[in-house]
Amino acid sequence: MPDHPSTDAPMTDLTRLGISHLRTDNLVGFSIDLVYTDAHKDGSLVGHNASSLVAPGQRRTFTYYCGDISYDSASRRMVAQPMAFGICGIRSWGDAIKQGPQGLFGALVVEPQGSTWTHPVTGAPAPTGSAAIITHSTAGALPTRFHEFVVLQQSGLNLHQDSIGNAVPDVGDDPEDAGEKAYNYRTEPFWARLGGDFMTPEEMNDEDLSDVLKGNIETPLFTVPAGQRVMFRLAKVAGRARAGTFTIHGHRWRDMYANNLSSVMGQQTANTVGSNWNLLLLDGAGGPNAVRGDFLFHEVSSPQFSQGLWGILRVQ
Repeated sequence: MPDHPSTDAPMTDLTRLGISHLRTDNLVGFSIDLVYTDAHKDGSLVGHNASSLVAPGQRRTFTYYCGDISYDSASRRMVAQPMAFGICGIRSWGDAIKQGPQGLFGALVVEPQGSTWTHPVTGAPAPTGSAAIITHSTAGALPTRFHEFVVLQQSGLNLHQDSIGNAVPDVGDDPEDAGEKAYNYRTEPFWARLGGDFMTPEEMNDEDLSDVLKGNIETPLFTVPAGQRVMFRLAKVAGRARAGTFTIHGHRWRDMYANNLSSVMGQQTANTVGSNWNLLLLDGAGGPNAVRGDFLFHEVSSPQFSQGLWGILRVQ
C-alpha cells in the first residue's frame, strides 16, 4: 500500500492546494489545522456559510497562509506573521464520521523559510511523501539540515482479509477501540505475522511472541545514517477517540524542541484525534552513541501495539 499523503510548504508561502473529486458520490472537504484561511473557504459547510465542499467531478483550489494574520489597531492594518508550524493535519468535513477512518486525510508540514526538501535516497526534490531531508538557513531552534519522517496514525479502520474479502473481526469492547489500526496506510497485526488466522489480543496472550517483530516488515520503515539529526512529525488526524502514547526506542526529545528548559521525553502521551507533534530527537539517529541498528517505534498500549501500530527506524 502507498505511504500516507503529506506535503511540505515554506512558512512564508500563501499555499494553494487543489483537490479533484473523482471517485465517490459524496461531498468532500479539505481543511488544514493551524494555518490561516477564510472561514467561508475552508473546505466545510458550517452554519449559514456558503458551502466550500467539493462535489463529484469538481475541482477546487484552496488558499492558506502558513502563519497568523491579525489586526494592528495602531496602523489600522492587517499584519501577517509567518510561522513554521511543523505538521498540520488535513481532513475532510464532507462526512466527519466516515471519511476519516476510511483514509481520507493527510498532513501539511510547514518548514522554516527558504527550506528545500529532497528524497533521502535519490536526492531529487520531494515535496510529498513520508520521508525527506530538510535543508534551510533560517536562524532558530531547528538544525539547518535534518531527516524528517511523517507518521500519521489511523484507527477505526474497516479492514478485510483472505481471498474472499472477509472483514477482520472487531476486537473493541468500547466504541473508542472499534476497528483496526495503522500508521501511514500500513498495518501488520501480530496475528498476521504469526502466519495463522485472526486472533484477539486476549488469544495472543497464549502465543510465543518473542520473535514476532523479527525479519522483514510491512509497517513503515525509515532509514537514516547514524548521528544525523532526525525530526519525527506525528499526527492523529482522524479516527477513534482512544488516546495513546508514542515511543521511539533508544531516543529522546524535548516536550517543546524550541525550549531548552522543557522536559526531556521518551514517550509522547495524549496522542489522540486532532493532535500534532513535532519530535526533534535530541542526540541524533542512534542516540548519544550513534548506535547502528533497528529501533522500534510504536504505540505503548499493548492492544493497539499488537493491532499494527508499530514501525522501525533503521540507523545505518
